[in-house]
Amino acid sequence: MHDSAVGTAGCAEVSLANQVLIKSIKKAAMVLELFSIERPSLSLAEIGKGLKWNSATTFRICTTLASCRLLERIDNRYRLGISIAQLNRVLVTTMDIRKEGFEFLRYLATEVKHSSYLMVKSGNRMVCIDRVPGIFIVQALSLEIGDSLPLYRGGGPTAVLAYQPLEVQKEILSDLFQQERFSAETEKRWWLRLEKIRQQGYSVSRDEVHKGTAAVGAPIFNTSGDAWASISVGGVTKGFSTKSIPKIANEVVHAARTLSRRLGYDGPR
Repeated sequence: MHDSAVGTAGCAEVSLANQVLIKSIKKAAMVLELFSIERPSLSLAEIGKGLKWNSATTFRICTTLASCRLLERIDNRYRLGISIAQLNRVLVTTMDIRKEGFEFLRYLATEVKHSSYLMVKSGNRMVCIDRVPGIFIVQALSLEIGDSLPLYRGGGPTAVLAYQPLEVQKEILSDLFQQERFSAETEKRWWLRLEKIRQQGYSVSRDEVHKGTAAVGAPIFNTSGDAWASISVGGVTKGFSTKSIPKIANEVVHAARTLSRRLGYDGPR
């Protein structure tokens, strides 16, 4: 068999596998959509009847969802699992911060002329959930909604990293140190940087996301006092001179603290 024929057959197998996977995901979604306030729990028979599936298919899908904690089985009945509650909490919180945060993004973009960004922590990364372009925007170098950055890169992410538990900081920075093979002196400077961020309440980033760009970010705290989001402004480096950074930082920190309080944070100000 020619290489081209082998390649075509391989693509067909991958395509078929993808189709099967997509169908399974759709079936899982159909099960979850059966649950409602009126019907918070369902038996296997009720799920199969509602979707017109045979018992084997119904059992397989429900068992898989339960293993992912998307469903919970109690007394031969299923109800939505803890993972759904966790996802709902993320959704509600994210919707709240976007709603409350937009006016601050717009104010910062207008006041300091640079693009402003709202990011939330997801694992060891920060995800951009909203942004407002500034006058000095460089589109090719801008962070888009949905883009993410590691916690050690950028104004917003490093501002949040500085307030993480020490064990989390060590885990994240050890990965960075191994990747970049930093010297002991450079590693020391990183720890001093995090300490400085905590002292002044904001982070300054230069040439970390793109060469020739800079950013100033501050952490946003939740009701538990955890730094879980950030607000920041970013643009070309020349717009972040030593003289201009204090004014920019003052605006960013004020926005972050006000937004934190609006979201229920009642800690030090």
